[in-house]
Amino acid sequence: MSTDTPNPAYPVPGPPASYPYGPAPAQKKSNTWKWVLGILGGLTVLLCLGIGGCVALLGGAVNEVNQEQNAKRSDVTVTSCTPKPNKFLNSVDVGYKITNSGSSRRTYLVTFAVNDAAGNRLGEGLGSSLDLDPGQSTEATAAVLLDKEPSGGGTCVVTDVR
Repeated sequence: MSTDTPNPAYPVPGPPASYPYGPAPAQKKSNTWKWVLGILGGLTVLLCLGIGGCVALLGGAVNEVNQEQNAKRSDVTVTSCTPKPNKFLNSVDVGYKITNSGSSRRTYLVTFAVNDAAGNRLGEGLGSSLDLDPGQSTEATAAVLLDKEPSGGGTCVVTDVR
């Protein structure tokens, strides 16, 4: 018997009843989630880079301000510390000199403190100098009111310069 002609006793099997025309073509998978995750990932990276850049700029600015304040602090020296006893109000006259060592005009606001021999703070006061040109110096006196009557000697120190 030849293999070219079908045998009527054995019918040729066809597709199952549920697939009358053969299997359905595979559906194309959606790339939507890939795009969404890619965009979110890209935005996250940009956000992190932006925050990192801002932190770097802020850190640089803070560093410059610190350097400027340290330079200003070294420009101020205490020249005298003279107690002014009074039965109502004790104070100390703090003599100071400011020399602008910078390359531009500066304004100084100086905070002075008076401490007793044990290092306890007795009082604070302010001194200032406006618009000192580079290399220019000025001398002044600032009155510091004392919270307590000093016992023994006291020292005058610069605590802050802005």
